[in-house]
Amino acid sequence: MSSSLIRNNPAIQYSLLFCILVISSLYMGLLISLHLIWYPGWSAITIDTLDLNFSRPAKEAVRIFKPLVIVIDLASIVLIFFTKGKKRRFLSVCLVFLLALFTFISARYVIPLNIELANLTDGRFLNEKLLLWMRYNDYRMVIIILVWLLALALLIDLSKKQGTIYSKRQ
Repeated sequence: MSSSLIRNNPAIQYSLLFCILVISSLYMGLLISLHLIWYPGWSAITIDTLDLNFSRPAKEAVRIFKPLVIVIDLASIVLIFFTKGKKRRFLSVCLVFLLALFTFISARYVIPLNIELANLTDGRFLNEKLLLWMRYNDYRMVIIILVWLLALALLIDLSKKQGTIYSKRQ
């Protein structure tokens, strides 16, 4: 099979975009839920309740989402090589940039704060650290929403190009 036949195969692009949409949907749901539902109740967290209400769920979330971040990052990079057209390739590069920024914020700020909070013994800094953790996750929430919207736009554009959905341009 020639490389151009593989490269021009829209099924690969659909698969990659579907992967990106599924994982970003999971992350988006979690981060929106954190923002709307869990954050307001965290003002009552104390050093005594920190492990049960924050540290354990945060460790579990890292365990679940770490492999998914690797998959979504790789899928977005591979998507660039299977995307034709300047506009679509530019949007794919933007997708990679957003996911790189998301991963950077996670690795540089959120995960170290998870560890710092798990080892915190002095309640004086608890609210300050939790608020900082929430702020970084709010940034990630905005970024993952943009990733989701961009992946959806790319999927719709690809579907229009393939004639699988209605387009006025036809």
